[in-house]
Amino acid sequence: MPEGKDPENGQFIEGNDFWRVAFENHTIGKPRKFKTPEQLKEACAGYFDWVWNNPLSEEKVFNGPDGIVRATVDKMRAMTIIGLCNHLGIGERTWRDMRDTREDLQGVIEFVEQLIKQQKVEGAMAGLLKETIVMRELGMHETTRLAGHDGQELNIIDDWSQMEIARRFAFVLAQTFDQKQKQLEHTNGNSETKQPAE
Repeated sequence: MPEGKDPENGQFIEGNDFWRVAFENHTIGKPRKFKTPEQLKEACAGYFDWVWNNPLSEEKVFNGPDGIVRATVDKMRAMTIIGLCNHLGIGERTWRDMRDTREDLQGVIEFVEQLIKQQKVEGAMAGLLKETIVMRELGMHETTRLAGHDGQELNIIDDWSQMEIARRFAFVLAQTFDQKQKQLEHTNGNSETKQPAE
């Protein structure tokens, strides 16, 4: 079997099978990071341990009997798919690809995502995590219906902050107040008795 390239023209020599050897010994793409469900499960457990052992901290200032006291308070760190992927050293796309294409890992992935969701929901229910952020990240939303003075529904509001709802409610109240004020001025202007001219 001929080898390599022709030194005169740099072309592969006819009958060269180098490509076949390279093709047979080459894996397409990167080698799999997690070859077994056990490897993935162990790596995910490492992330869960890290989250538990590394809470977020907040510095609080208290007024104590001896004056101002500063203290660091631990706060719950929310588990996230992004954080998990960073811990595992993979991208979110790789996580999704493993979930969609690796039947051998699907059971572990489903269980891990379920645990992350449970931690967020329970943390939000206990007031340890921001409910609105958790709801948004999990694809949940709250619907609020407002009714006008005539009882008719004004609007359906999805994912508005309490501040936005208060701002819009104040605007509606201000408009109603202005209308009532104008009606009152108009009524008072018409009911005044005119003094006869002297």
